[in-house]
Amino acid sequence: MAFTYSLSTDLGKVRLAIGDTVSGSGPRPSGTNYSDEEINVYLTPIIAAGYTYGRAVAQLFRLLAGEWAGKASVSIGDYSVQYAAVADNYRKAANEWERMTDASGAVVAGGISTGSMILSNSVYDVTDAGVI
Repeated sequence: MAFTYSLSTDLGKVRLAIGDTVSGSGPRPSGTNYSDEEINVYLTPIIAAGYTYGRAVAQLFRLLAGEWAGKASVSIGDYSVQYAAVADNYRKAANEWERMTDASGAVVAGGISTGSMILSNSVYDVTDAGVI
């Protein structure tokens, strides 16, 4: 299966986001990379629906979490490796990625949004200073 990496493609941008940029040294538990075909299973329908590559990133992080969660933890004497923690970190990365992207998958800057918000049938105005 093919492995390509170029930041001029959506596939390359997904690879960069999930840390899968060096052929033969990937983020999977076996140290392998995802193939282009595997990433495109998630990426192609997202792009076809008019969204950006960013919507695929959280899905790939969750896929990595599942792969790492299936790996047994190891303890030998004073040495131990807890793969459940790696899986948990990938889950956290997926959640964090979703927080920093909008509905289209585009990365957005943090900060305070201005405008109106509705809470319990009451309308509140938010200023650029963050005052409600």
